[in-house]
Amino acid sequence: MKPILPLVILSGLCLAGCITQQQIALPGGTAAPPARIVRLTPAISNVTVAAGSTVLLVKSFSINPDCSPLGYNSLRITQEPVHGTAVVTEGRDYPSYRAGNPRSACNKKKLPAMLLKYTPEDDFTGSDFLATEVISEDGSDSKHQFSITVK
Repeated sequence: MKPILPLVILSGLCLAGCITQQQIALPGGTAAPPARIVRLTPAISNVTVAAGSTVLLVKSFSINPDCSPLGYNSLRITQEPVHGTAVVTEGRDYPSYRAGNPRSACNKKKLPAMLLKYTPEDDFTGSDFLATEVISEDGSDSKHQFSITVK
């Protein structure tokens, strides 16, 4: 292998992790500022749920700063739980944007959202696991894993 080839391969791998941007055209021909598209590494949440009950795991919103909806994000289960049922539905709920976020004023309104709920099997106690992926309206995606303890 020539000495330059490993450097070319390494450079390509470094560029593969870059954040990209896209320009979004708005009605009337105006352009929105570029949206950041970020590929996130899987986050893991530890969740405890009482046997026989249902828990809301994800509320995924796609809204403008004025609280008008952009549409629904794509929320899918990439690994089903073994000892329970996970269901994705369209619904409405209260967002929880942090203070300082332009959308924090939307926290006072129930808005359209994709919801993920988990229900353990009847009489099951122990550990379960599921994984999800959310693809937002702007094309960004995030993966999330849930380690679930049923008591």
